[in-house]
Amino acid sequence: MNPTPESAARLSCRLTVQEQHLPGESLEEKFDWAQQAGFDGIELRGEGDLGLAARLPELRRAARRRGHADRLPGDGHFIGNFDAQLRADAIANMKSQLSVMAEIGGRGVMSPASWGMFSLRLPPFVPPRSAAEDRRVLLEALHELGENAEREGIEFYLEPLNRYEDHMVNRLAEAVDLCAASRRQGVRGLRRAGGGVPGRRPPRRCALPPLLRGRGSAVQLSAASAGRRPSPSTCWRIWGCASRRIGRRERPAFSLRPRRERSPST
Repeated sequence: MNPTPESAARLSCRLTVQEQHLPGESLEEKFDWAQQAGFDGIELRGEGDLGLAARLPELRRAARRRGHADRLPGDGHFIGNFDAQLRADAIANMKSQLSVMAEIGGRGVMSPASWGMFSLRLPPFVPPRSAAEDRRVLLEALHELGENAEREGIEFYLEPLNRYEDHMVNRLAEAVDLCAASRRQGVRGLRRAGGGVPGRRPPRRCALPPLLRGRGSAVQLSAASAGRRPSPSTCWRIWGCASRRIGRRERPAFSLRPRRERSPST
């Protein structure tokens, strides 16, 4: 169901969908489908080796359709990597992607601290770097990326993952704390609604709105995580309370990760 103009103005948010879930051979075709389905824009997949910059001709053509674009990490390594060389390369790729997104009118770039690198819940249980060093490494990266984001006029979003996917940033409060400690206005926390830890039920109450008022401004509604489908009411409850409580000036961005492709008519 498409929102009425009155409800859209009241919610004051943008709804995007990830590009890999959209039908179409070209990005322009995917953009057309998304807009026909009622989305405000699409969430782009990032690539290593400055891959997003290599797509600039295609991205410029799609951007002329005046849609909204976000970015989803698709790199093999991340800003919290244990290896200093890989970490530096990840930061360089993030900077390039921030510049690309600024050029095509996107809102920002998102990335977790790491993904699948280490978990405190799985053997060997003790990471090769202390928690204090983890924090130092992430703050250095966030400060550098925040400075670049401010210069480009967009934002960098730090995404918390569950404790089996990442050992450094698992909660929105942790992401918000790191963003605040970086002392850069260009970094924000990202909330992924619908994700979770296998065997644990999603919380009945959500601390999302007050946190987003501070250093968070984007929400990802994930329709499948950890091999299960979360209750749709959980995702839409979080969306609704966040939209009401954040306020009109924040204009939070919501992205949708569907379970399977559907036609615009559905």
